Amino acid sequence: VPPRAMADMMSRRNDFPSRSPYLSHWYGLREFLILSPKRNTDPIADESRANILLSSTAIAVSNVGCNVPIFIRVQHEWRNMFIGLCEGSGLRTHFNVCYLKNAPHQYRHLAGLLEIFKSKLGSHIPNDIVIMVAVRFTYVLRDFESTASRQVLPRDETGMPILTNLPFGSMHDPVSGLHLSCTWPIFSEEVVTENDDCNDFDPLLSQQWAIGVTLLEELPVLLSDAVQEYLNLSTKRETIEQLLGKFQTADEIPNASMNMADPIKRISDSRTQQYWTSISSSISNTTSRLRVNIFNPPLPPNVVEKTIEAKDDDRL
Repeated sequence: VPPRAMADMMSRRNDFPSRSPYLSHWYGLREFLILSPKRNTDPIADESRANILLSSTAIAVSNVGCNVPIFIRVQHEWRNMFIGLCEGSGLRTHFNVCYLKNAPHQYRHLAGLLEIFKSKLGSHIPNDIVIMVAVRFTYVLRDFESTASRQVLPRDETGMPILTNLPFGSMHDPVSGLHLSCTWPIFSEEVVTENDDCNDFDPLLSQQWAIGVTLLEELPVLLSDAVQEYLNLSTKRETIEQLLGKFQTADEIPNASMNMADPIKRISDSRTQQYWTSISSSISNTTSRLRVNIFNPPLPPNVVEKTIEAKDDDRL
């Protein structure tokens, strides 16, 4: 019985795994071991050193009868280069990765890839053998505009925010990429042609389509921000003086007879000096008249009025 790894490599279900490591994409493996240096600053860059490690691995695998593929990471980690082997039932499979900055032009289509594949097999197969092929083309769209979301706070006909409704939605477009995969699961090499002169792989004629999206991480959303802001306000320890401005006693007021008929305007208007006459009837006789200088009013008058109306509606 051949090792499971060899059966996985021959299985058509593992041709195009999703969200898998590089080795699973390249070889269709479901399980494997990777040997790599403990420190990334000491990569296995020398070819002779890599071959010695691979030979030692082959001896260890043969002694213990391990059927799991073992790979050795060579070069720097970001290059994703490996060499490896798998043994079992008298069979041995060697794995190797070749890194090219630019692929040769003749190997950028199916005809060139089939030529490489047949040259690796050499004289071990007859000339009339038919090669089975599975193909997938993936098109990626990343040109999304990085603009603010069209989600806005709900407002009434006068343009004022509706305090009874919570905002909902993301502040930015959550999609950062769109992937379209066109797949031809399995067919004979004689069915289609792809070379410099002809290309039969039309995405509109593919047998399978699959669409996936890439989402932004830690995306700010309106509802979460609103709840977080409420929690922050509920735990604030600032005093009224810190929130509304500096209080002054009546002795410091040059003109203590300012009209207090419109308290909402006094709270929100930053262009005039504000006066605090009393806090409540229980402490009105024990406190002095205070003046508040508010240079940046915390709320505009119309928002204060809306807030008071909302609180009155809740009481009813």
